[in-house]
Amino acid sequence: MLFRGYCLRAVTEDDASVPGLGSQKAKRDCWNRFLQEADGNKVWTAAAYTTPRIDKTGQALVREDGSITEGHWEREQAILQAHFPQGPPGSYMPAEDEGQAFRRIDAQLVGSLLKTAANTSAPGDDRISAEIIKVFWQWDEQRITQLVWACIRLGFHPGIWKTAKGVVIPKPGKRDYTQVQAYRVISLLHVISKLLERTTAHLIADHLERKQGLHQGQFGCQKRRSSVNAVAILMNRTQQAWKKKRVAGALFMDVKSAFNNVNKTVLGKRMEELGVEADLIRWTMSFITDRRVRLVLYGEVGDPNAVDTGVPQGSPAAPTLFVTYLSGIFDTVEQAAPGSSGLSFADDIGWWAEGRNDKKVAAKLSQAAAAAIEWAGKNGVAFDRGKTEAAMFWRKKMGRVVAAKVKFGDSEVPFNKEATRWLGVWLDSQLTLKEHHATRLKSGRNAMMRLRQLTGKMGHSPTNCRWVMVGGVQSVAMFGAELWRNGGNVRGTTGRAEELQQLDNQQARVTTGAFWTTNLGVLSMESGLRPASNQLENRQRRFGLWLLSLPQGDEARKVVIGSSTAIGRRIKTALNRTWTSTEQTVLPEDVEPLNAELIQDDREEAKSEAEKERPGLFMFTDGSRLEDGAAGYVVAWRNGLAWKGIKTHLGYNQEAFDTECAALARALESASRRNTVPERITIFTDAQAAIRRMATDEPDPGQKYALEARRHIAAL
Repeated sequence: MLFRGYCLRAVTEDDASVPGLGSQKAKRDCWNRFLQEADGNKVWTAAAYTTPRIDKTGQALVREDGSITEGHWEREQAILQAHFPQGPPGSYMPAEDEGQAFRRIDAQLVGSLLKTAANTSAPGDDRISAEIIKVFWQWDEQRITQLVWACIRLGFHPGIWKTAKGVVIPKPGKRDYTQVQAYRVISLLHVISKLLERTTAHLIADHLERKQGLHQGQFGCQKRRSSVNAVAILMNRTQQAWKKKRVAGALFMDVKSAFNNVNKTVLGKRMEELGVEADLIRWTMSFITDRRVRLVLYGEVGDPNAVDTGVPQGSPAAPTLFVTYLSGIFDTVEQAAPGSSGLSFADDIGWWAEGRNDKKVAAKLSQAAAAAIEWAGKNGVAFDRGKTEAAMFWRKKMGRVVAAKVKFGDSEVPFNKEATRWLGVWLDSQLTLKEHHATRLKSGRNAMMRLRQLTGKMGHSPTNCRWVMVGGVQSVAMFGAELWRNGGNVRGTTGRAEELQQLDNQQARVTTGAFWTTNLGVLSMESGLRPASNQLENRQRRFGLWLLSLPQGDEARKVVIGSSTAIGRRIKTALNRTWTSTEQTVLPEDVEPLNAELIQDDREEAKSEAEKERPGLFMFTDGSRLEDGAAGYVVAWRNGLAWKGIKTHLGYNQEAFDTECAALARALESASRRNTVPERITIFTDAQAAIRRMATDEPDPGQKYALEARRHIAAL
């Protein structure tokens, strides 16, 4: 067992008399003490220690041409050549336009993005962690804000931040670790540089979302665009084709060395085509130009090497820049191959088509593959032929083998006979997801057997054990269950809830340390683990509410709205009582600023501020939700020596978060209707999440209250 940062206790004379026994006992006692005293993040640190580590120190590497490397220097050069290929010369500079994106940068935006930085993330060469930068922010937030503001306004990324440590780590699940492509290089960047990159990525992503610059089929690296959403759309489209007595198929392609092959010139032109501000384009070109990397291989740090292509994997800006770079392929292919449509998640691209038979579908997918390969050749992109797969979807199980094949370049791709894995979901030909459930259940069992080392008499407390089981086992076993869960005796789905319940029972025994003969009802109550059927229902209901909360026009939302397919009916059934009152969100094309100052203090500071005498009107809000589901809020303010207030009942099926947001909007509405406008209005609330919600107009829960607040502030 691996230990980090914990001292071993002294060894007794009796222990020391047996060779090796003393140190073993000391290690065991130290580990047991660590488990028993663990709390907070240390619980997950212990869980991480149970994961088998892939140690390939000194592993011989085979180059792409088949030759074998000898010595450390040759291994380093082989990884550099494979992961940082020589790019075409040149760069791209936008038209001489100053750009206006920098004007949206203020302390509130930079501070909110800094809070998202994890304190445990590895720092760059300067060894300054995110926690230290947050302390600096408390001392002088204006200086850091001005630094970010100036860099984006000038379109300049400081050269001292362009050298990164490239840590070489093996990819999990690979069969052959002698291959160079079985490893990835993660760049460790300066934390202050990552704050600048995170700010730029936010501005670019916000522009692309509001202007709908990216393709509707692009998922990943964006807000509200998860992999499960993409799979739900594919299933919904396929089931719609079945209703028309047609078949459907998909071709799944993987971009080879995705982040490392981004072409600077192509990226710059694409950003300009999408209307990205000139200052953001200039900063992007500066960010990815003249970069250097120092490989960390087997613990040895190498010399700096020039990198003239790609975006550093590990940068907060890299995912946004990559999806922008790849966005041009979808419209091009769909125009060149009528009847095909694209679905992707980051570098995993899928082409979907329907037809009267398998040959028609194969012909459409072949046409889409040809157009994709042609676009890739012109834009410096390459697809991995070994990871390209094709799947055919039938309403009824076919007794024959699909003879049609998809033409992919100079080769042909047959349709898989077994289930095809895409975005973590195993898709069988009839979309019952039977293989997916079996695979996830097996993974959940393996995770439980691994994590049970942390339980027992000398292990975690029962509360910590429950956290580990919920986060490390149930999340694994039930991933994607919202796509197949029906709640009835549907062919292909019966018995799955019972299998998950058996796993839940095993988790309860591990959590409580109870005997195998203990009553299951008592086990469930004592462990705090909910029954599998309840978890499945809640998971599907939350997924349905999530789809309904998406902006109007989002294709994933159509899975529920106006859909009569099997997956649509399943989600509607789970929603039953709540979906009619779900908030509808919109995506404003332009940013609606909040002309107010938001201050978040801790409990004592806020209490002290509330007790002070201040000019103008000051109000207090609070919202709540009772156990029976009834929700409401109150707004109170002082009128002379007396208090006045508003009480409002919001009905049922509202969350406490909704009531807090509604209270803030109502307080502003009440202030705007006064005959005399106060010189200053101060509103106190104990809901930090509601305060953060008011700061943005993005289409998330509570958006309607944030937009109402902006209208009332404008009236004031």
